Amino acid sequence: MRSQSDGHVEEDTVTEADRRSAAHDKRRGTDTGRALMSYDLAIWKRSATTKTAMLAEAYKCICDGGSPSAMAPFDLAALESALKHEFGDYSTATEGEILCESGTAQGVGWLVVHCAHSAAASISQRVASIALSQGLLVYAGPWPEARAYSSAA
Repeated sequence: MRSQSDGHVEEDTVTEADRRSAAHDKRRGTDTGRALMSYDLAIWKRSATTKTAMLAEAYKCICDGGSPSAMAPFDLAALESALKHEFGDYSTATEGEILCESGTAQGVGWLVVHCAHSAAASISQRVASIALSQGLLVYAGPWPEARAYSSAA
């Protein structure tokens, strides 16, 4: 809720994407106190036993910091190197094209790429090209139009 100078109170509209973005900002240490809109792409190695129906659950595990059962180990450093070659140093809270955060649990890793919604189409293509060349899966979601990009297993 926010008050205006005339004493009128307005209800702020906070979307699920705003909440997710704010949570990512807090984890990255870039929390500015306001929710910023971001488009997120999660990248991981799909395990041999992962069914397509499990991808949304795996993405939720990444967002919630849970235990990823649908993932396999991969060379996270190689992925980060390729992304930095394409986009520059994304590890600082600057005005770059993307900001990334990585995580590991139970011997597997993942990387989440954040970008502005206005640049999502272009950045998604560039990120997917890099990830697919390394045999990784790219998950854009969990919106109704969630998509998963993967090379042939």
